[in-house]
Amino acid sequence: MCLFRNRILWTRVIGLVLLFHVSFQAQVDATSWIRMEPEMVVQRAQLVVTGVYAFSDSASDPSSMWEGYNFTVSHVIKGHSPQMITAGIDRYDQQGAVEHQNAGGEYLLFLERDLETNLMTPVGGPNGMVRLKDTKVQQPEDPYAQLYFTQYLATHGIEAKQPKPNRQFDSICSPLLLFGLVTVVLATLGWIIRQSRLTGSKKL
Repeated sequence: MCLFRNRILWTRVIGLVLLFHVSFQAQVDATSWIRMEPEMVVQRAQLVVTGVYAFSDSASDPSSMWEGYNFTVSHVIKGHSPQMITAGIDRYDQQGAVEHQNAGGEYLLFLERDLETNLMTPVGGPNGMVRLKDTKVQQPEDPYAQLYFTQYLATHGIEAKQPKPNRQFDSICSPLLLFGLVTVVLATLGWIIRQSRLTGSKKL
């Protein structure tokens, strides 16, 4: 009798462990993404734009993994788009996107239509969200993707902004250059006048 009870107890314990494992694995699968090669991301995208999310009121189904937000478009690289679209984002990626944009960043989005929500969503979740800052790709964790998307932007005429010239240096150099130029001109004139006088005195 005691052995039978122990078997029942162990059966229940094993069942609970398996149930927990299946539940946990399902949660992980629902919130994680497999890395995609950049070429596949580009190929699947129906719309490619750069810009920023406006994280205010979302337009989404609470049961969906996607949150829909207004996205202000700065460049359209592929497809046709108005200046403002509704773009999806995986709700688990939202906090990181907010922090990136608060630091002055923007996104290069590779979007495709999600049939369940009808939202334009990033291809492969975070795979289709390329971080930019001053139009420079910010993907240090994936050097190949960083190089690929940098070349992709350059190919489509969107290159990194050039650093602004040092105005303080210019303000110092300009007066010095002018002073040096005036000095050379005056010295040359003085030499010409001196040579003219010497030539005149020899003739006399």
